[in-house]
Amino acid sequence: MTRSEFSRKVANHVKEQYPDSKVSYAEAKLWVSMVFDVLTEEILTEDRVTLMNFGTFFRKLREPHKRGDLNNPGKTIVTPAKTVVTFIPSDYLEDRVTNEAPLK
Repeated sequence: MTRSEFSRKVANHVKEQYPDSKVSYAEAKLWVSMVFDVLTEEILTEDRVTLMNFGTFFRKLREPHKRGDLNNPGKTIVTPAKTVVTFIPSDYLEDRVTNEAPLK
């Protein structure tokens, strides 16, 4: 699902939940962009960002490691350390995904 498709679903969901609202796709797209912008900023400045019933985002340092080079047996490749974003789903989200219908 792309950001545009997600924005369209948000606009449709708001219209279903609040029939009197006049939410346009453009407004929903702006809201979705703002949410992702704030989430990104918070991940960069905070240790963790926890969204109730969704999950927790946090930065983590991935240590450097060595691995074998598949193209040159006997040689190793050193992967440098880097910071990555990690997501841990909440128990609620994990339960919903586990107990819903399987993927088609």
